[in-house]
Formats: sequence, structure tokens, C-alpha cells
Amino acid sequence: MRTYYYAEAVDNLVISRDHAVTFENETLDYIPGSVVLGALASEIYQDNSCSDDEKFSLFQNNSSNRFSNAYPLKVTSSGNSVHGETVLPTPLCLHYPKNKKPVKDELVNKCAGSDNDSIQYKQMRGGYLSADMQQYSVTCGTITRTSIDFMTQTADEGKLFNQKYIEKGAVFLGYIDYAEQHRELIKKFLDGTEIRVGKSRYSEFGRIRLSIAEVKEPAAPSPVQNNLLYIWCLSDCQFIDLKTGQPTLIPQGSNLWQLSEKCSDLEFTYKPEKSFIRTSVKRYFNRKRGGFDGDRQLINKGSVICFELNKAPDAALLAEQQNCGLGLDRQLGYGQILINPEWINNSRITKLFAPVQIELNKAVDSAEEVKLNPNLITYLRRARESFKDSINSQEKIRAHLNFVAGLYADIRSCNRVDPDQDFGPTITQWNVIFERIKLAGQDNYLDEVHTVIFENIGNDLNPSPSNTKKETNKEEFKVWGARLFDREQRRLSYFAEKYYEYLVKNKFTRNQLLYILEVQVKNDFSNFEVLKPYLKKGENNE
Repeated sequence: MRTYYYAEAVDNLVISRDHAVTFENETLDYIPGSVVLGALASEIYQDNSCSDDEKFSLFQNNSSNRFSNAYPLKVTSSGNSVHGETVLPTPLCLHYPKNKKPVKDELVNKCAGSDNDSIQYKQMRGGYLSADMQQYSVTCGTITRTSIDFMTQTADEGKLFNQKYIEKGAVFLGYIDYAEQHRELIKKFLDGTEIRVGKSRYSEFGRIRLSIAEVKEPAAPSPVQNNLLYIWCLSDCQFIDLKTGQPTLIPQGSNLWQLSEKCSDLEFTYKPEKSFIRTSVKRYFNRKRGGFDGDRQLINKGSVICFELNKAPDAALLAEQQNCGLGLDRQLGYGQILINPEWINNSRITKLFAPVQIELNKAVDSAEEVKLNPNLITYLRRARESFKDSINSQEKIRAHLNFVAGLYADIRSCNRVDPDQDFGPTITQWNVIFERIKLAGQDNYLDEVHTVIFENIGNDLNPSPSNTKKETNKEEFKVWGARLFDREQRRLSYFAEKYYEYLVKNKFTRNQLLYILEVQVKNDFSNFEVLKPYLKKGENNE
């Protein structure tokens, strides 16, 4: 039995055309059946409630289990309802006048011949067509990324590349053929399940939401005329020569198993002059074996194949062949076909297929905000409101920087430090304070500041309450300016005291102080060239 589903892209999607990391990485504009098969297998094999026999029957014994490619839907909305209109890959037998744009009224079906031989035509390739012959393409974007060194798992220097992706909000339609025994399992998988597919699916890409769709089956094939059988490939097809056992790109009648087996006296003759075929080679990466499988020689989707028969076959057999598909690896999305579509014998086409509209859930509307973790939403809203209620953040940052700059100027002047010599707390020390406040609670963050700048004298790298106090030698005195003190009386210095008093006096909240220190840790005032511009902006705000 067959169940249709639609998949909404919750995130941007990257379904790579190949595995090479080059300057311009392309993405497919549809979701292959192999991707959906892999996602289902990932879930089922982690489900201990499924028996090994059920898993084997669903994934290893694929005589009746097939996962189609999911092609895009043209989404339209009217009022509160959202609909998706089916589109199909452009048949390669369609041509348009050269040096012109493809326009519906000027498209010619070369299977039926041209009505004007004086015009030079160009083949229409790629993209999708709606039922009324309108072109449609999926909205894609581009992001620039860096390659990762396999050995070090770090950025590979100087190797940037562009990655194309399908923008979120796109909707795709596909189906799954399965045995009756798997009905509940498949429907549970398709009923609002969110899965991750494609490349970078564990970072910013890859989430799709699956929902069951009510779709009418495609129209039955038209009767064979003039003993010519036409096959419109809706997906890539993979053929094998049954005599040699080798892959082949020349279609043979033996590949039409339903017809050739049930009509043993039916003879097929391939007609290349009435066929329009493009080919490609694809390789899959096998994660279990850690390498690539062998090459797959494919006849591309959109191709039109013509056979001449010795007699017209029964209509029921044509419908059965169309339903079963064509060629090898149909469980991976290969071999989807339409046989003898209504337009195939017409030079001018007005309708490509019977239009199908699918009612979608309102959540499919791409303009609707994606629903995230409600606890996270609540936290972010409260944080935003707390910043709005506080004094202008930029003014507080500016005042904090000016005050700290004044302290640096005071201790440099007091110790007669040359401009070319670094002196005072560095970014490392400020970052220690910043990290300690991040770990502190709302009520004791000032105590953590006090611990860092008063109780851990001399430990430059990682002050903590467990450290024992120790004498500060001459080198540490230069590096850690915040530890300046009277060496005879062992009293804390001017810098630490004044900075702590400033924090208490201005009554900074923990969130405000974190926000301010996030800017402070980026300014190394121990370097006089960095410090100097801030000294010109204002006086010490003591």
C-alpha cells in the first residue's frame, strides 16, 4: 500500500549533489528517497520495541517497500487555508525557440514533431513545471564556509567555499510504498515527526517536519497509439543488461518487468530518434564500510524513453507497470515514471498532468515564527525586558571604560611607566573576572569579584578561593597591575580598591556587569596605544 506525505523545511536544507568540498557546492532541489529511507532506518533501529524480523522486512527485503523522491510543492494561501500544488520535473522532449525565453505558448513537444521546421529550437532542461505549464524553482540561498582539516578537525587555512542551501519554508511531496504489516509503523513516522536530513544537520541545517497528505493517485496511462510506448522518467532510473549483468544506459524491454513477464509475446524496440535522454554517474558514501560504493550509471529525471511494440498491451498492465516503477534500486527513489501521459502525442501542450492541490497545516506557512523551546523563549524575553528597564547600556559601557582607563592612567603615572611598556591588568585578568561572575549567582557575584581581585594576590593565570596567598615578586608586579600594594604593610593597592568601590557605588546587576565586561575583555588597556584614545574621551568617572 502507498501513503503520501509532505515535508516542511523547518531549517535551511543542504542536500549535496556530490561529496566533494569545492569552491561552489550545489544542493539538490528535492529530497531523495534514500534520505527519507535513512532517516526512518535511524529511528527504527534505535526503537527496541521493533523486532529484528520487522526491521529486516522493512529495510533489507525491499521487494515491496519503496521510498519515492519528495519533489517541491508550489505553496499558495487564501484566507486561513494553505495549499500546495504539485509540480513535476520538466520533460526533456519540450523545446523552445533559441535565443528566446521559454514561454508556455511557444513550447514544442519534439516527441510529436515540430510544426515549424524553419525555427531552431533549444531543449528545456532542469527545473519543474506545474500542471498548467508554469515554470517553478525552489528558492535557494548561499553561505560561505571554511573547510575542516580531517586530521586536526580545525579550520583548513585559506580554504573557503560557498555552500548553496534550500531556504526554510519549502514544502516537498513524496510517498512510501510498504507492506500491510508496516502500516502503523510508517504512519507513526509520518505523523508530525521532525527529523534531520542532509549535510550539516547537527548544526544550523536539516530539520524537516513530516505530515500525512491526502493525494489522489496519478491518472492511468493513455492507450498506446501507433504501437509507440513513451515513458516519462520522474526520477533518475538505473538499468541493467540482463544478458551480461552489467549496468547500461540503453533502455531495454527486459527492464519493463511487469510487461515483459506477463506478456511474453510482447516485443520491444528502443527508438532513439523519439527518445530524449540525459545521463549522469552517482556514488554513495557508505558510512558502515567507511568508503564509497560503486558508480551508479543513471538516466536522469525528466528523460523521455520511447519503445516501439509489436502490439498494444492491456491498459491494466500499463497501470501496473507505472505503479511499480522502472529499473533497479527503486527503494532509494529511483525508477518513478509516468507511462503515455495525455500530452505525449500533441505538438503543443496546454496541460501537463491532472492538477493536484493538497491542503497543508497552517504551520507550513513559512512566514510563521518557528516554535522553539518555551523555557528558552521566556528566558530571552525576560533578559530583553531587564535591559530595556536599565539605564542605557551604551552609556554604562562608556562610563565603565572611561573609569577603568583613568585607573590605568593613575597607576602608570604613579609608577612612572614608559608608554612603550605594557602595564596593568591584561585581557587575561579581566576575562578571569568575567568568567567568575558568569558562574556566580545573582546575589553573590560581587563577592566573587572581591575574591578575585583581593584574596588571590600573585596568581596571574587562574585566581580561585582555594589558592594560598603568596608574595608578589618584581615580574608579577609588572604583569598584574591590579595587585599593586604597599610591600612593607602588605596592604591592597589603589587600583583594586577603587574598582571594587566603583562597582558597589553604581549598583550594577549581575547581567549588567556581564554585558559591560564582555566589552571590557576586548580592550587591552595594559597597552598604552589601546588606552590612549579612551583617555581623550573623558575624565576618570570616580
